[in-house]
Amino acid sequence: MDARRKRTARPKTPAITAINGRPREVSDREVDVLAWQFLHSEYAGDEYAGWPLHRRLDGFLRRRGQGRLADTGDVCNSIVDRIMTHISAALRQRGRRGPQQSGSTNSTT
Repeated sequence: MDARRKRTARPKTPAITAINGRPREVSDREVDVLAWQFLHSEYAGDEYAGWPLHRRLDGFLRRRGQGRLADTGDVCNSIVDRIMTHISAALRQRGRRGPQQSGSTNSTT
């Protein structure tokens, strides 16, 4: 029993933490791709406009099965920074194509 207490009382070393607890590092390219995918998703649209950006990103990542990224604050902050970098370009693209809505794009009445 004493040996067990000694093991749990020792502080974790960075090498053990990196292997056992933290998700692998996300590349700059992956952050960029996730930001663009988010900007072209329903989470960037009017339906979720009342949600804070971090909450929308959390929902986006979890819905895609990437909850481990949603739980990593540094990764989420990097994605948010990249979203903010690309948001004006995404809005310009959306403006050229019109609003992204499901259903018919025929506007004749």
